[in-house]
Amino acid sequence: MRKSTIKLTKHELDFASDTIYPETKQSVMLKMRELFAECGQKLNQNVLYQELTQNGQFKITKGEQYKGLPYLVLDCPQIKGSDFDWVARTMFWWGHYISCNLIIRTDMLEPKKQASALHQLKKTRILTGHNLWEQELESDAYSKLSDLSIVDITHILQDNTYLKISRKIALRKHARLPEITNIIYSEWFTALGIKKGAD
Repeated sequence: MRKSTIKLTKHELDFASDTIYPETKQSVMLKMRELFAECGQKLNQNVLYQELTQNGQFKITKGEQYKGLPYLVLDCPQIKGSDFDWVARTMFWWGHYISCNLIIRTDMLEPKKQASALHQLKKTRILTGHNLWEQELESDAYSKLSDLSIVDITHILQDNTYLKISRKIALRKHARLPEITNIIYSEWFTALGIKKGAD
């Protein structure tokens, strides 16, 4: 009988022969889910967040194939469908980082006023591409706010249905995640001055 041309490498064979890898992955995803639940609860207690929404429900979604890798997403508040006003989305992307993302309809903003506030944000990127769900923050789809002028930011707000700003959190900081995400979203809520009833 002829052998197949498909053959596992030694590295792949070692992985397939040991249960520690899927068990460790399951443990990591479970702990990250628990951390995300704490993030959602802490954000629900945030006065700035409470001023923006009457919907305290959040949703945690697990997936296996964002660019071939597992991920976990926390949406605050929970969104239903593609037509929504705003969401604070936190994502764990296996092998990469955790990211905070604020996505908001631009018709809820005052471009000229809020472009100046956005320009002051540190370590924050803005989506300049067209795929709202792109999560690779170092791709060409994103720019650092500090690299753009206020005029550039104003044009982004005027020319797009949604604004998306994002920030990376290193995985090594995971134990402080509820505190860190709360600080980041608070800074963004304050800078944008989003008005109540936006959900």
